[in-house]
Amino acid sequence: MAANRLRDKGTRFETEVVRYLWSHGQPEARRAAQAGAHDQGDLHGIWGDLPASWRGIAECKAYKEWPTQPAVMAAFRAQTFAERTNAGATFAMLVVKRPNRGVEHAECWVTLHDLAAMRGRRQLEHEPDDVWVCMSLSDACLLMGWSE
Repeated sequence: MAANRLRDKGTRFETEVVRYLWSHGQPEARRAAQAGAHDQGDLHGIWGDLPASWRGIAECKAYKEWPTQPAVMAAFRAQTFAERTNAGATFAMLVVKRPNRGVEHAECWVTLHDLAAMRGRRQLEHEPDDVWVCMSLSDACLLMGWSE
């Protein structure tokens, strides 16, 4: 029963993130089916600035306790990388729910490489793929120019 409650909490958060993205210029964002070892992220249909062929995925995490341990965040990041590769996506976002805060306050983690891809930069090989930056989901949408 506890596993179902945890899965339901994750599903609710994913749905909240999708609806938030819809309201901020990402009408094709959608929840994706889980694929086990070849999982391709929780959300698909996220498009970068330009070129239009650059698409992204999001991995969503919602836990009662805030993930403060470096090993936990490292595992989340590794999972996000793996799912970006599995999906053949250009970029990936790791969206982590903040307890007792609205979805707009969720932490949105991306690498500098992925941030460049989201903004349509073509020289991606020069952007580090191991340096992560964090912003709120609302700030990420503003940075991307996704309209409200």
